[in-house]
Amino acid sequence: MMRVTRMTMADGSETLHVEGRLTQLTVQELRDACRPVLGGQGAMRLDVSGVQFLDAAGIGLLHELERNPPERPRRPPFPVRAKQ
Repeated sequence: MMRVTRMTMADGSETLHVEGRLTQLTVQELRDACRPVLGGQGAMRLDVSGVQFLDAAGIGLLHELERNPPERPRRPPFPVRAKQ
């Protein structure tokens, strides 16, 4: 069993606190929890201090999130204004 709690910090960043077991059965749940947070404009922290057990799939997901976070919605690098 795993629980993911989303917390907004004072600086506007998001922290996902993960508790329990991060295994092949729960990695998709954490991956899904990361997507909406990464879609925002602030930074995301992943607090795994409450994780009691990791299997190879859990370790793999942490490496994947570090190297290649889930897709963020694409935004242009500058403001786009509609023609009037």
